Amino acid sequence: MPLSDAALKPDLFTPTGTHMLKPADILIALKTQKPAMLKGLPDAKALALIRATLAAVGDAVESATGEEPIRVPGLGVFMHKLGKKVEGGKEVATTRVVFRRIKPPVKTVAAKAAIKRVG
Repeated sequence: MPLSDAALKPDLFTPTGTHMLKPADILIALKTQKPAMLKGLPDAKALALIRATLAAVGDAVESATGEEPIRVPGLGVFMHKLGKKVEGGKEVATTRVVFRRIKPPVKTVAAKAAIKRVG
C-alpha cells in the first residue's frame, strides 16, 4: 500500500526547532532521486528497511568503545571523543560522538556541475 502524500511530506523540524531527518524523508529522497532503486518494493517495506539500516548504524556506533573510528561507507565516520569534566567537585568521564561526513572527490563534484550545465 503506497503512502499518501501527507505521510511522505518531509518535516525536517522538531517542535524545538532542530532538524530531524525521518525515515519517510529518506524514502522521499530515494523515490525522487533514484526511483528505479525502489521499483517493485512497497513503501512500507522500504520504510522498514530504512529504519532497520539506521538502527544497525546506531547500534554499531553506540556499542563501539574507545576512540576507534566507525566508518560507514557512503555516509561518513563516527568517533567517540573521550574527555573529562568537573561536576560537583569531582572529575567525571564524558563521551561525545562526533560525525564527519565523507566528502565526494573534487573531480566528481566538478563533473556533476559540468553535466548540469550541459543538460
